[in-house]
Amino acid sequence: MVKTSSLRITSQTLSFIVINLAFLAPLYTGIPLAILSCNYLKIRIFDCFLYVLQEGLSTGSLAGTTYLYNFAAMVVVFVVMALLLGTAWCGWICPLGYVQDVLTKGRALSGIGYYRVPARIQRHVKLLKYVFLAAIVVISLGIALPNIRESKLRNTLFLPLCQVCPAKPLFLYLQILLGILPPTTQVPLLSIVILPIFLVGAIAIRRGWCIVCPNLGLLSLFHRLNAVSLFRRRERCTKCGTCTRVCAMDAPNDGIHGDVSRPECIRCFQCVEMCPGNASRTSYFFQRRILGSKFHAGRPVKKSVADRA
Repeated sequence: MVKTSSLRITSQTLSFIVINLAFLAPLYTGIPLAILSCNYLKIRIFDCFLYVLQEGLSTGSLAGTTYLYNFAAMVVVFVVMALLLGTAWCGWICPLGYVQDVLTKGRALSGIGYYRVPARIQRHVKLLKYVFLAAIVVISLGIALPNIRESKLRNTLFLPLCQVCPAKPLFLYLQILLGILPPTTQVPLLSIVILPIFLVGAIAIRRGWCIVCPNLGLLSLFHRLNAVSLFRRRERCTKCGTCTRVCAMDAPNDGIHGDVSRPECIRCFQCVEMCPGNASRTSYFFQRRILGSKFHAGRPVKKSVADRA
């Protein structure tokens, strides 16, 4: 049987090629996805919802009724996507998540260790993505104020996320490398600084960007409402700690019985695949079982294998 991790990397790879390298088959839809599908791609199929959100909050009131209707429709589309898959968008489709997972895989194969955020400060660090999201909304709304929209400050603050999002320099440089954009394409200085921080951070900390990602923060608001869920049966748990070690998002749930879908959980199901407890962990889609841990209870799992998340 095909492993869940193999299915996920296949989904991520195909999504990265089809969605972000759309020059292979250009078909622009204008639909904003619930991932960081970069709007700075010269030829793309989808838009980034957070780009649409920033632009809508900043200019919607000035763009007329038709624009507002379209903006409202895009918000509805995002909500439907969030209710359908929730944070699974981050685990199975997001391009930045894919890049981070590839770097993590390379680090693990090289035998290089990683830094785990201490448990005592994790709960505080995990709030950063909500602070980031709130800052984006507040700044975007502030730009629409009369005193700001008519000043030079507007150009400085417009699209605040895009100014610091690593997807922008990543895809700009990728397009330059592939010959889609000319070598003379200018990349903002801030983006040039952000990209190596993102790459080094992804190697040093598993899913480092996701800790502060506002898109994950927005999707996590639907973590109890979306159709993808994860459950744990306490009586079948071997208390081996494998689930905690393999979780790249540090979303521990080994002491919980029932629904263990945490806001940070990206539904990668690595914990289900590696769990040695038979049927200890199961995942559901619209209350239909789609996956379950299948190892016999008591089967040992090597720590070196469990750490490859």
